[in-house]
Amino acid sequence: MTQPSYLRIGTAADIEHPGERRLYRFFEMLPGILSLGTLLGAVIGSWLFPVPTAFFIMAFVVYWTMRSIYLSFHLRSGYKKMRIHEKEDWLGKLRQIQNWRNLYHLIIVPTYLEPYEIVRESILSFASSAYPQDRLIVVLAIEERGGAAELQKAALLQEEFGHSFFRFLVTRHPVDLPGEIAGKGANEAWAARKAREEVIDPRYWVPDIRKKLLK
Repeated sequence: MTQPSYLRIGTAADIEHPGERRLYRFFEMLPGILSLGTLLGAVIGSWLFPVPTAFFIMAFVVYWTMRSIYLSFHLRSGYKKMRIHEKEDWLGKLRQIQNWRNLYHLIIVPTYLEPYEIVRESILSFASSAYPQDRLIVVLAIEERGGAAELQKAALLQEEFGHSFFRFLVTRHPVDLPGEIAGKGANEAWAARKAREEVIDPRYWVPDIRKKLLK
């Protein structure tokens, strides 16, 4: 199956045809042009068309004032809800579910050139959580295009956390897979498939879990 050419386009520089490259670049620049154009237009318009520009500026200010109030309201509402949920005893609620210890959580940690310390803190938070670590499946999803640095980082994390969870799996997303654009989503999808193949689907584990869940 031939891969569509547009799947390899991430920026204007990826386009070979000069005309198409310039058009793509124009649309890349368009948001910035509109933003700067609004500011410059207000300054120049105040000199050339003072009355219409004054109405435009007033409408612009009113719009953004209302939008700021709207966003502020939802920000405060969301923060209050978050604080309420932080005080909930979620593990206690979970214990009310029959056979809750038969539930396994799959956690995918995609990384591409992030410092070792940052990724380590993320995984350490899982290892330090109140939830039983033997019911966590942690997948460290690295990128092949990250080179030796990513492999070294994964090796250090594997050494430290390899026995902290039910399973600590390292996956390496290949470069230039047909039909996909390199990115976080593609890396996560690849990691999920590998986790299913290597951890979830093997016959020695899945049937046993199903039997327990059905009891």
